[in-house]
Amino acid sequence: MQISLWPLCSSHLVFERVSDTKRPMAEIKVRRVDGGLTTLSFVVDTGSTWCTIPVSLADEYEIPYVRDPSARSSMRTQAGAVDAYRGYLNVRVFSTNRTWPCGFVESAYQVPVLGRVGFMDDYEVHIDRRFVTITRPGVFRLLRRTLQERLHHYQRFQ
Repeated sequence: MQISLWPLCSSHLVFERVSDTKRPMAEIKVRRVDGGLTTLSFVVDTGSTWCTIPVSLADEYEIPYVRDPSARSSMRTQAGAVDAYRGYLNVRVFSTNRTWPCGFVESAYQVPVLGRVGFMDDYEVHIDRRFVTITRPGVFRLLRRTLQERLHHYQRFQ
């Protein structure tokens, strides 16, 4: 089932049935090595810290990441502890380009995951029984972030 919502929300939001449960999914445009965009379906996981993409999927869709031993570490995911290459994911959401920290994981779990760092820092997410609603942050959230940054800057020079 694919649901189109009004312009403030992502235009491709779905729930995918997995066994007897449903996972909230969002289609996000991801930048490829050649600079073009490809659309991937991500699980929206409010309990996950990081965005993750399986290495096999990144290779298949030509999503750039550094496959270097210095970028390799262990990462805890839904599938348990897995080896990952830490890097960044370049995406386009609401006609805006963003760069989010991402773990490119070597895992049998073959579904990309949107976690809190990056994605939920930039957007507000509401999940209920039938919909995932992704919106730009409200005025109060942006104001709070600006005040926090100014306070941090002020405290640094005290």
